[in-house]
Amino acid sequence: MTKTGAGQAEDRARKAAEARERAAEAARRAREAEAEAAAALREAEEAEAAAKAEAEAATAAEEAEAEAEEIEGSEEAAESAESKADLTKTTTEDDAEDDAEETAKHEEDDDEGKPAGRRRRRWLPPLGTRSYVLIAVNLALAGALGWLVVAVQGLKADERAVQQVTFAAKQAAEDLSSYDYRTIDADLKRASDHTTGDFRNDFTRMTATVKPSALQQKAVVEGTAVRTSVESVDGRKAIALVYLNQATAKAATAERTPSQYTLRLVMTKVGDRWLVSQLQMM
Repeated sequence: MTKTGAGQAEDRARKAAEARERAAEAARRAREAEAEAAAALREAEEAEAAAKAEAEAATAAEEAEAEAEEIEGSEEAAESAESKADLTKTTTEDDAEDDAEETAKHEEDDDEGKPAGRRRRRWLPPLGTRSYVLIAVNLALAGALGWLVVAVQGLKADERAVQQVTFAAKQAAEDLSSYDYRTIDADLKRASDHTTGDFRNDFTRMTATVKPSALQQKAVVEGTAVRTSVESVDGRKAIALVYLNQATAKAATAERTPSQYTLRLVMTKVGDRWLVSQLQMM
């Protein structure tokens, strides 16, 4: 009995091993079948894509052929129209030449019977309306461009004049409000060089009293322009405002006395310089 049981166990083990082998074989075949199916699917997709591309190529070829036929028909129509136009042009030119000859002949016949001074004058053909419009537009554009150039040049000239007046007024205000008793003659001369007209004479008379006082008090006066603005520029006349700080030191006092003024300067252009013709302290 023991041997028989052992034999049965061996049979079962063998059968189990055989079953496993058959299962493994079946799994392998299933994998191969799956791979073959995938390959067949890819081939089918590629065939479908190729068929689609072939159909598109055929459609494109048909469209190209139709377009070529249409172009060929258009060329033939154009050649026919050109031939008709040439024929019409030739006929028209012949008729025009005949008419011109006949008209010239009639005019000569008419002129022969008229005095020389009253013979018919032949004028050039008149310009069309479009030509007159183009001429008018060109003239208008030329005029506008010229005006723009003049305006820009005027603005640039005004800007330069304002800059020149600003600089000249600042320098004049500082020199007219500054002097040192040790260099009094040079300082007053430098200040006088910024003046013109009646104001120059007034300033010269004023310096006759300023110089002795400056020497006596050993005064040092320094004016500094804080801000300068130009009110107007009109040709060779201009008006400028100068905001001035002035400090005065004298030998009798060690302190510098500050003062603030607003000067209104009337500037006149003399040659290429802007000079002070009037001064008003505000």
